[in-house]
Amino acid sequence: MPSEKQYLERRDNIAAILQYLRRCGPQSRRQIADALSLSWGCVSELSVMLLNQNILVEENLPRQNCKGRTPSVLALNPDFCFLGVDINRKELSGCVCDLTGKKLAAYTDALRYGTKEELIA
Repeated sequence: MPSEKQYLERRDNIAAILQYLRRCGPQSRRQIADALSLSWGCVSELSVMLLNQNILVEENLPRQNCKGRTPSVLALNPDFCFLGVDINRKELSGCVCDLTGKKLAAYTDALRYGTKEELIA
C-alpha cells in the first residue's frame, strides 16, 4: 500500500501530465517525460492508468519511412466531460466542458424564491 507521500506525489504527477497535455496537445510518452522531468517508467505507468480510466486516448501517428514500431501519442479523451455548477442567491449557472476546456453546453437562470425555505425545498 502506498504511503501518503507516494499518493500525493502520484496525484501531483497525474495533474502535471493532464495540464501538459491540455496546454500542448497530443504528446508521446517520451515528450511528456522530458518536459516534466519525470522518468519514462513513471509516465508509462500513469498513462496506462489514465488510459484504463478512459481519461486519455492513444493515437497512432502516420507511419513514417523508418524502422521500428509505429509511433503513438497520448491525448485527452474528448468524450470525457465534466460539469461545473455555480449556485448563488440570484442564479444557477452550469456548464459542461471536455478535458481540453472546450465548453459543450451552458445554462444560466435566475432563482425564484421568497424565503430561505423555498430555496432549499
